[in-house]
Amino acid sequence: MLLALTERLGGRFDSHVGYFKGGGGLASRFAAIGVPVHALGIRGRADWRCLRRTRRLIRTLRPDVIATHLFKADTYGAAAAFGTGIPVVCHKHNEDQYLLRRPIGALGRLVARRARAIVTISDAVSRFFVERAGFPADKLVRIHHGIAIGERAAPLDLATAFDLPADALVFGTVARLTEQKGIATLLDATARAVREAPRMRVVVVGDGEDRAALEAMRDRLGLTDVVRFAGRRDDVDAILAALDAFVLPSNWEGFGIVLLEAMAQACPVIATRVGGIPEVVDDGVTGRLIPAGDADALADGMLDVVRDPAATARRVSAATARLAERFSLDRMTDETAAVYERVIA
Repeated sequence: MLLALTERLGGRFDSHVGYFKGGGGLASRFAAIGVPVHALGIRGRADWRCLRRTRRLIRTLRPDVIATHLFKADTYGAAAAFGTGIPVVCHKHNEDQYLLRRPIGALGRLVARRARAIVTISDAVSRFFVERAGFPADKLVRIHHGIAIGERAAPLDLATAFDLPADALVFGTVARLTEQKGIATLLDATARAVREAPRMRVVVVGDGEDRAALEAMRDRLGLTDVVRFAGRRDDVDAILAALDAFVLPSNWEGFGIVLLEAMAQACPVIATRVGGIPEVVDDGVTGRLIPAGDADALADGMLDVVRDPAATARRVSAATARLAERFSLDRMTDETAAVYERVIA
């Protein structure tokens, strides 16, 4: 999202990107659009050297605005900007449950008071930060995610890529393999649904700390030949274009941008009625929504794709229209730029 947003803002802002964790896997793609990338190298929970590096970068660049994404960036960005007079805009991408614990919550509220604006990705995330995390409501601005809408990808040959039967009905998900994403519920639902639809197969794209436990659960349920764990992939659009349906069984979710990506590939969507997802998927109109953790309801939603292909096709058509109407990258860019310009002014 940040890469796409930064590229679209290029005509209005000269951007630099700093990152705290990981190997900088997107650095070359930022460089390709002319955006310098700075490795700030955080270690542990309190890294004074990292804070000094961040403060030095800010004092060297003297930016008009600092935009931070995720909690460490919010915290270190606010601390490093202290005393400079440079406005900070925090971007909140999820219902950050850890802010409900002490002392993290107090630190989060302190950072929020120092921010000039707080951008949330859904009304549900806004409610969470005001009603549960105690953030100041007057600083919050809701900006729904948007994606670039272009030509659909050429569908991947799923049978060859994942060793599936040629006539398989392939459902899939793309997610971090963590408790939040509800993959265990998807496995339970698959065990139920495959009894009625034996041609059903499921591809799970992504990785995470729960992968080994989920693979063990798959085997216990007798789904070794039904469910494929594909790990991280660089051809997600091609996979989405080839699926018979996309499933996002999250236990909580700030928005679910992958749902937009599935819609852009004309893939039917089934998701849970949590967080910001109902702002993306209109149940029965642009997709199906089911209660979180309800394997029976999820199995029924998956089977509905098989039982009523005509209704599924109508939902796909409606989702495509809704995507262009409400969730374009241009709309997200304009709204974000307006926030930056306001706090600078």
